[in-house]
Amino acid sequence: MNRSRRQFTACMPLLALAPHLGRAAEPMPTAPFPNETVRIVVGFSPGGVADVSARIVGQK
Repeated sequence: MNRSRRQFTACMPLLALAPHLGRAAEPMPTAPFPNETVRIVVGFSPGGVADVSARIVGQK
């Protein structure tokens, strides 16, 4: 294989990725979170550490 063909073959992955590089810099549109009520289900007995922790996080 001659030199120019090797260089072309080596550059093919870069040429394939080039159109996608510009898209990575575009900011993604964001939606306000949460759009609806988030329900936390704790599968342990009431008054335990998991229940108290979930209630504290749920108030925020």
